[in-house]
Amino acid sequence: YMIVRIKRLLARTVWALTEQLKAGDFIPSAYELRFGNGKIDRIDTCEDGERLYVKVLDYKTGGTAFDVTALYHGLQLQLMVYMDAALRDQKRRHPEKEVVPAGVFYYRIQDPLVEKKEGTANTRQDILRELKPDGIINLKDEVVFHLDRQMTGESLAVPLKFNKNGSLSKSSKAVPEEEFQIMMRHAVKKVQKTHREILKGNTDALPYRKGQESGCDFCGYRHICGFDSRIPGFHYRDIGKMSREEAIAAMRREAGEEV
Repeated sequence: YMIVRIKRLLARTVWALTEQLKAGDFIPSAYELRFGNGKIDRIDTCEDGERLYVKVLDYKTGGTAFDVTALYHGLQLQLMVYMDAALRDQKRRHPEKEVVPAGVFYYRIQDPLVEKKEGTANTRQDILRELKPDGIINLKDEVVFHLDRQMTGESLAVPLKFNKNGSLSKSSKAVPEEEFQIMMRHAVKKVQKTHREILKGNTDALPYRKGQESGCDFCGYRHICGFDSRIPGFHYRDIGKMSREEAIAAMRREAGEEV
């Protein structure tokens, strides 16, 4: 039974990824690209004249969603650090092109159950909607068109939704290029700072806490690290919810930029 489930999951994944690619103009250009201590699952690119658009995709088995608050606090740096590495790789390969970040995405590997409706097409659309990657898109030049040429209604390929007048809905996960660059620079600087702290020998137990969730929940060392909030001197880093605007403003302040 387990083998049957795995085969069905793989078939569903390949189908969904193929349909998502068909919606736009990107093609896979690298798989499991290694850089430093990391590995990017997939890099897609799209050539448009003198520009080369770059998209990063990371496969996840859980329900991971892009969270700008987590990015600000250094808890979700992966996608933006991957994009920084992917851009450097593509600039090396295509020095004659203007290399533009298009978006970073999590594809959640799952086999969702949807309510059956009349007609196969509706069911397929419902499944694709459930399997749509989550992430953040850079609103620069022709990025949106190349990600999904349809540009009407709700995209089944990327987290975009269009109003009837053709404008982007507020539910779309897309930001101006300046904000995308701020997030990317912030992630890279956070990683560099963490490297410096490790080299200094800073190993203080200071887990985050966000509502009912904390950094201790799935930590393999929680029973030996000695952290206990009941002991004086130990405390959580409490993280409150921030809007995208608030998180971006905080990133600007940390970078010494005007808000």
